[in-house]
Amino acid sequence: MSDAYRWGFTPTPPPVALGPRPELPGPAREQGPAGAAARPLSRLVARASAIVFVLVLVAAGLAARALRERASTAVEAALGARPTIERAAGAVIAAQSMRPAPAADPIPVKHAGYEPISGGVLIAPESFAPRGSDYDLVIHFHGDVAIVRESVERARVGAALAVINVGTSSLPYQERFTESASYERLLAEIGRAVAARGLPQPRLRRVALSAWSGGYGAIAAILANHQGDQHLDALLVADGIHSGWVDSGGHKSLNPHIMAPFYEAARAAAAGQILFSLTFSEIEPQGYAGTAEVAADLLASVGATPAARPLLEAPAEVDLEAARHAVPSERRQKLEPLSDSRVGLLHVRGFRGNTKEHHIAHLTQMAATILADLSEHWGSNRTP
Repeated sequence: MSDAYRWGFTPTPPPVALGPRPELPGPAREQGPAGAAARPLSRLVARASAIVFVLVLVAAGLAARALRERASTAVEAALGARPTIERAAGAVIAAQSMRPAPAADPIPVKHAGYEPISGGVLIAPESFAPRGSDYDLVIHFHGDVAIVRESVERARVGAALAVINVGTSSLPYQERFTESASYERLLAEIGRAVAARGLPQPRLRRVALSAWSGGYGAIAAILANHQGDQHLDALLVADGIHSGWVDSGGHKSLNPHIMAPFYEAARAAAAGQILFSLTFSEIEPQGYAGTAEVAADLLASVGATPAARPLLEAPAEVDLEAARHAVPSERRQKLEPLSDSRVGLLHVRGFRGNTKEHHIAHLTQMAATILADLSEHWGSNRTP
């Protein structure tokens, strides 16, 4: 409390009412004419002193009143400004509450090695650095484990990785996940493996299903049975969706039993509900549709066509140490762009080449194509 506020509200005593000055007892007063002459002068001096005293008290009262009025005005001004002050204080508090909380430190999961799961392994790549119990997951079907792991690392996806290998064609993958709840059992097993890597009470957030070549059979079965829909956020297929033909009234078309779940996924991706990224080559298999025909059919299902663009840039070649050991240098092929089409989150890219080595390049270059799309979709900090 300020002095002005305190003193301005201190009560001032009322002026004192003065009466006749009493005569005090003392030695014998002067008598006679001299004393009589002195008495009027004394009375005059006394009256003058009383008047001066009264004037001093009045002046003091007026000064105190002015001080009270100034203090009252200051207090009223302060009280009138209180809402503004409170609003300013509220704004400061709100601004402080909007500041992002400091990010938690990454949980020290175990990156070296792997955890065994049914049909494959669970890996915690170096880029997998969760700051809480929630985690993202990539499940890749079919392909060299070291190549897939290094590709996920290079793309900086930031997810746990499961690699499943159960055969060399699409049929074993399809049969494995046709059984009801088979996919859910795999997710539960992966959850336990993630916990074994050091993530406490893991909670699955987003899943990307990935495949190369015949691994697409697993994705087809999972989609057909509508398993794990609550977590599924991306589909990635590298030169892998094939289909048989059916003859309906003299018109040859792709087998709807195989293609139906992929048509549904393409429409969802075109509407921005899920990422669907796939690549195709110019390989023409005997007796069934190749990946180029399937890609064209998927685009047609959403009202688009493969877009051939002049001077398409080839994706930056990814040099993987694992690929150097798996594919001899004289047999390695680069991806040469043929077409690139986007409809919403549906991304279809075609590359030239019709040899086995061209087909393998779709696996070894995943980090520059379908995994790069996933990294962008999930917002990871990807390094070239």
